[in-house]
Amino acid sequence: MKKPSTLALPALMSLLILGGCAIEPGNGFEPQPQTRALSDIDHDGVIDARDKCETTPTGASISNSGCETTTASTRKVNRVIMFGYDQDTLPDGERAELIALMRKLGDKQGAELVLIGDTSPEGSESYNHALAQRRSEYLKAMALEAGLSAAQLKEEVYFERNQIPNELQGRDHRLIAVARWQEAGVDMDWTIFTSDKAPKVKR
Repeated sequence: MKKPSTLALPALMSLLILGGCAIEPGNGFEPQPQTRALSDIDHDGVIDARDKCETTPTGASISNSGCETTTASTRKVNRVIMFGYDQDTLPDGERAELIALMRKLGDKQGAELVLIGDTSPEGSESYNHALAQRRSEYLKAMALEAGLSAAQLKEEVYFERNQIPNELQGRDHRLIAVARWQEAGVDMDWTIFTSDKAPKVKR
């Protein structure tokens, strides 16, 4: 019988050692729990693990934290309030309606109200000046009653520098109220389905 070569002995010993090592079930790699949520429930492109806003409007421009971005814009509304000829007060029903509208304005961010007293051209200038001022003071008292502060109000009259809109130029027995406030709007991403942010094509 031939003796095993000295080169085969190390290989044989290695096989014997490996054969004696029993592999117990469960000692292998076990699945590790998911430590970071990789899902995106609101489909805004930001994973839930770093999404600080759980719901975002569809199509909105999204920040790195998963919240929609907003831009504040100034809103402006003009209202013409007609007075009776040579009158500086309003009927109770109209007065109550205007106070309710002024209360709604007061709830808005950055609200301000410009009151521009006006008159029809009949009569002397001095009389009309005084009548226009009485009309603006009357509306100012209503605005204060509605909860607006004096800092939010500005009185003007037709015969001085004023903010009468171009489309309302002229003279009439009225008061022009110009309301302004700040309103935040959600920035929307441009897509093929929108046109307001579509890139302009050079011609």
